Amino acid sequence: MAEPLRPDDPRSLGRFPLLERLGEGGQGIVYLGRDPQTGERVAVKVLKAADAEARERLEREMDAARRVRLQYCISRVIDYSFEGTRPFVVSEFVDGPSLFERVAAQGPLRGGDLERLLAFTAQALVTIHGSGVVHRDLKPANVLLGPDGPRVVDFGIARPVDQHTQSGRIVGTPAYIAPEQLQGQPAGKASDVWAWACTMVFAATGYPPFGPFEGDGDNIAVVLGRVMHAQPRLGHGLEAFEPLLRGCLDKDPARRPSARRLREELEADLEHEHDGPPPGAPPGALPGAPSWPRTDETLDRSTPPPFPATPPPFPPPPTTPQPLYPPGVPVPRRRRRKWPAAVLALLVVLGAGGWYGYRELGGEAALPGGDAIPAAFAGTWTGGLTIRDAQGGEQYYDVQLTLFEGQTSGDAQFTGDRVCNGTLGVKAVRPGQLELDLADRNPDCPDGTVRLSPEGDGLSLAYAAGLESGGSSLSRAG
Repeated sequence: MAEPLRPDDPRSLGRFPLLERLGEGGQGIVYLGRDPQTGERVAVKVLKAADAEARERLEREMDAARRVRLQYCISRVIDYSFEGTRPFVVSEFVDGPSLFERVAAQGPLRGGDLERLLAFTAQALVTIHGSGVVHRDLKPANVLLGPDGPRVVDFGIARPVDQHTQSGRIVGTPAYIAPEQLQGQPAGKASDVWAWACTMVFAATGYPPFGPFEGDGDNIAVVLGRVMHAQPRLGHGLEAFEPLLRGCLDKDPARRPSARRLREELEADLEHEHDGPPPGAPPGALPGAPSWPRTDETLDRSTPPPFPATPPPFPPPPTTPQPLYPPGVPVPRRRRRKWPAAVLALLVVLGAGGWYGYRELGGEAALPGGDAIPAAFAGTWTGGLTIRDAQGGEQYYDVQLTLFEGQTSGDAQFTGDRVCNGTLGVKAVRPGQLELDLADRNPDCPDGTVRLSPEGDGLSLAYAAGLESGGSSLSRAG
């Protein structure tokens, strides 16, 4: 929340009179100021330290920000100065809460607000990367929800793509950091794509895809372990964008889409329910206004906590969202995908050999509606499976299935001559049986129907795909 200037605060910096103190963090202090030339309110960020490293950091911030060409999806830089004891940057004041503040106060975004966020931030990433810049700290606190749409802000630790990162130094927020950064590699464009997907999952669910979840507390090691080895928990609200998010959260940065490809895929996902902007509408015209409030009560945006102390509860499945296009971008023909539009939910506790969020196998009846995983099938299950074809050929796989109660999909790993990571989408839930559609992007991997039934303390598995079939028993992992 904004507060009056303190006795030791400056009353002006450069030509800009300062009005209030907006926030203070580890990197600096943010003031609300006014531009005397235009009368507009501005945000003035002052770096606390004045040593050479701090000035170099500020200069890098300015260089990165000035190289970003398209301004409507970022906070525009107005002026800066490196002289004196208070180096500062003046940027456009965005009159609205951060995405972090919005979700913490009101819960996850839905409908047009969520689609607008997806569209604007995807375009921002295209713009930033097209200017030769890597943001390196994209997260909900660095997305401000202004009255005219979301803005990506704070290039405080951004760097030009061709500039090397200090060896061994990890920059970013744990819940949004990419696995290659944890391995000591410099953050690149693919790391921003990863962080974008994590931020969108937070916006729709109230949780980053790898936690922290309820029960994790302050155990950052568990979160980082999931980042390195577990599949993401996507939750409700982003079912239509699941294949895109899976690609963005691929552990291998080389397999993630570029920002431009990300935006194209997002357009295709949004297009099927929308006929485009009204005829003659100018670039950037948006149907309707965002529902997040204007506010002059700006909270501390300098260094907010990396995630909510008490995360919002998982929301129920949303109603059909209002579609929205990125502004000024031609609408392509929709690409049909063979993958089911479902939600992957995998929670792995690494280093302890267990997992979160299941109930004991209890022979419960199917959930109402028949489209979600019952508690009786929830868990991580392992075993072996031999798949036979009509010619008598055999292929053996070590199998690991991970299913989460109440979700509409799960994760399957088949390890034989190759490692196959597929998706299990719920097809039917019957008393004593769960039927799943196994889909894998690799055509050389198993792809068919999986039927699971309780068997003692474990599950029996039956696999069928065309003329191929197989069966086995699975036991609970851990």
